[in-house]
Amino acid sequence: MEVLRPTNLDVANYVSRARLGTVLNEVGANHDLPSVREHDVGDNLIPVESFDTADGVETLARHVWTQVDPIDPDAAAVIYTALAAMGENVGYHSGQSRGYMAAQKTHRGRVLRFAVADAGRGFRKSLSHRSPKSDAAALAMALQAGVSGTGDAARGYGLHEMVQRFRGINATLHLRSGSGSHTVFASGRTRSDTYSIKLRGSVLEGAIPLTRKK
Repeated sequence: MEVLRPTNLDVANYVSRARLGTVLNEVGANHDLPSVREHDVGDNLIPVESFDTADGVETLARHVWTQVDPIDPDAAAVIYTALAAMGENVGYHSGQSRGYMAAQKTHRGRVLRFAVADAGRGFRKSLSHRSPKSDAAALAMALQAGVSGTGDAARGYGLHEMVQRFRGINATLHLRSGSGSHTVFASGRTRSDTYSIKLRGSVLEGAIPLTRKK
């Protein structure tokens, strides 16, 4: 696999500073990302990290929690639960043992954005027993209560409950897999899109507003 760096130099330097190149090296991918000088970015950037065990997921989720809890304990609790749950779901639904996680504060620390990704089979294949008509339809289906790729009646509530918690703190959740995407806004409004280029695996992204508690 070969990964081409972004044409915008600032963006290319950013993804290098997020240590994407290091992760690509770990999986044997060729890339031309620029070399950047490591420097302390404080708690604003939590670079791309891989995980392959429940303990690894928990460690990364706790690291994000420690950066957010002093600002917004309510958001921190939701973030920790969501990251841990999404990380654990990688093993259940993707068919892969390894996943990836990253997070960053933006808007002068007023918003936390995070992502959990894997290079597995994707949501549509995971839910093939329910015959979704498209990748976007599979993503919307995955957020419904009781829908699971494992077929286990006791599972299938994690993503649905996570969406409810996100709405409780005015956050937005975005899912991307295959050629589809599905976004759930804080208002409860949803939007599905289809793209011409397919994404292998899946990415779950969140944007959470942080409110400093006195």
